Amino acid sequence: MKKLLLASLCLAVGLARVPAMAADSAADATASAANRFWAEAEYLRWTVKGDKLPALVTTSPPGTPPAQRGVLGFPGTAVLFGDSTVNDGWRSGGRAGAGFWFDDRRTSGIETSFFQLGDAATNFRASSDGNSILARPFLDATTTRQDALLIASPGLLSGQITANETSHFLGAGLLYRREICACRVVDRISGFLGYRFLRATDRLSISTEQVSVNSPAFTIAATDRFETTNNFHGLDLGLAGELLRGHWRLEWLTRVALGANVSDARIKGVSTIDGMSSAGGLLALPTNIGHVRENHFAVVPDVSAKIGYQVAPSIRIHAGYSFLYWTNVIRPGGGSSIRPSTQPSCPQGRSPDRAVRNPSSIAQTCGPTASISDGCSIFECLWKPVAPSMPLADFSPNCLSSADQRPERLPEDRQPTVHSTLADGSQVVGDLHSRPGVNPKKATSVAASSRTS
Repeated sequence: MKKLLLASLCLAVGLARVPAMAADSAADATASAANRFWAEAEYLRWTVKGDKLPALVTTSPPGTPPAQRGVLGFPGTAVLFGDSTVNDGWRSGGRAGAGFWFDDRRTSGIETSFFQLGDAATNFRASSDGNSILARPFLDATTTRQDALLIASPGLLSGQITANETSHFLGAGLLYRREICACRVVDRISGFLGYRFLRATDRLSISTEQVSVNSPAFTIAATDRFETTNNFHGLDLGLAGELLRGHWRLEWLTRVALGANVSDARIKGVSTIDGMSSAGGLLALPTNIGHVRENHFAVVPDVSAKIGYQVAPSIRIHAGYSFLYWTNVIRPGGGSSIRPSTQPSCPQGRSPDRAVRNPSSIAQTCGPTASISDGCSIFECLWKPVAPSMPLADFSPNCLSSADQRPERLPEDRQPTVHSTLADGSQVVGDLHSRPGVNPKKATSVAASSRTS
């Protein structure tokens, strides 16, 4: 997650019920005690600073080498969703306020207010029958390099991706106001102090489905969810002024709230392979899934101005403009492009044995063995076909139950040399003994199409 500044601009048009008054302050003294209550309602049209998302969905032109498909930084890679700011458009909302003056001259009183904006949403969906490339790019924390998960790829996979982000914003306050000056230039200047509350919530969800186009068929579905909630609690201090000219009234307000911003980040992920589910998606994994709470000092300055017209003794209409700035806000976009190094394991009750049976495809993450016995999980291998060099049948997962028989371990002197044919016809030949960092004793299975000598 990333700390950001949240700024908003507001256009308000409202209607207020106010105590009956004349054009000068002397008339205030004649207001009865029963006429000290006031209320107002406003229609809001706000724009809020959006969330900057990283690249979340990419594509590549046909003929792109397998290892480069959808990977950021390679020629031809195009971003379909992300790498942009979302939910930064104008939103409608409403604000209501009410107050009570303690004296007939309205020199002191209390007031409360509440506002809420309509949710902003950005949605994306793409699908491919396998004729075009769809991928989810990410920065691999293990290798610190850009990589991508293929969702759809010619000859291998068909699939679809859906993504959306929603934003929610509201606030409330309670103030004590007191007149501090009845000046010649302006009719009244008041000071106030009180409590201010703000809440901003953002939810980012990315779901994928991969379906093999070869036999044996299998389906892999995954969902990543990132949610941030920011709750601000602070002391509100400010000044307000009024200028009366006949039936017209000009009001201005400047305030600053100082307090604590309580930020909650919730990350969830789930993957399903042929109906078997496990915690963890692509970016939301067991190493970062969960709930984190942080507390930071925050400042919320707010300035506004509005002009009103007294249409009746107790009715006034007004229009105005305001600007609000909120520091230390945490939002999803800053943490949804890095993939942690630890991956989810097989579904509960089943143990990982053989992963993607393609050593050249999983060398970057799982090591060049066809085994995951040295800590690499089955999902790690499935999610990273860096160089898919064999038919999709060799990508089938194998999560074995306790009743399943594990493959017989090959003697150390009969470790295989793996011959793999890439999509472009070239071959990858590798001997398990010759690959750095590989312990042949940990190799428990080999690709079905490999041969031993």
